[in-house]
Amino acid sequence: MGPRDRCRTGRVKRRRDFNDDAAHDIAPRQIKYANSIYGNSNRVFLQASAFALPFHEISFDVVTSIELIEHLTFPEVHLV
Repeated sequence: MGPRDRCRTGRVKRRRDFNDDAAHDIAPRQIKYANSIYGNSNRVFLQASAFALPFHEISFDVVTSIELIEHLTFPEVHLV
């Protein structure tokens, strides 16, 4: 999440209308903000680590990752 946008996930959400979706961040403050501005009955923002996502396999049609790699200690291990 970037400081200028206050919530990068919310910025992405404004660009496309999805039916049901979820987003996550490790920072509780960002999740609270995103839910208060962009959350609704079809859109939820959860606090979670990228290493332990609380979703079942094959839960989504599309997955994006924004501003994650620079926070990884050994990013080359996670690149496919």
